[in-house]
Amino acid sequence: QDPKSPPQACVAPRCRAGMRRDVPARALHCQIVFFERLFDLGLARRRQERKHARDPEGQAKWAPLGAQAAAACDALRAHVRKTLARSAFDCVDVRALCAHAAAAGAAAAPAGGTLLAV
Repeated sequence: QDPKSPPQACVAPRCRAGMRRDVPARALHCQIVFFERLFDLGLARRRQERKHARDPEGQAKWAPLGAQAAAACDALRAHVRKTLARSAFDCVDVRALCAHAAAAGAAAAPAGGTLLAV
């Protein structure tokens, strides 16, 4: 959305403010991916195990989460994953990438040269 475009109406009841998108969609996607990793207890556990394998004395400083906190993290991660499933930034069209790479390679190839197919 163009920053110079008119603002959209706020959806909150009785609010007369206008809203503009200040953050690009890609930046929001990166933040959502960060939250997915933040609430991934399995990933955190594996990282801690690798860290403690290198530094056995640090193991006493870490304590596992309680059942209620673990359930809250799982619920938050499920919500974040549901949001990510609607994002198009995780979808990569390999066929389009290969076609683009082949076209770029053909333009850069010397006359009579050969291209390696991808």
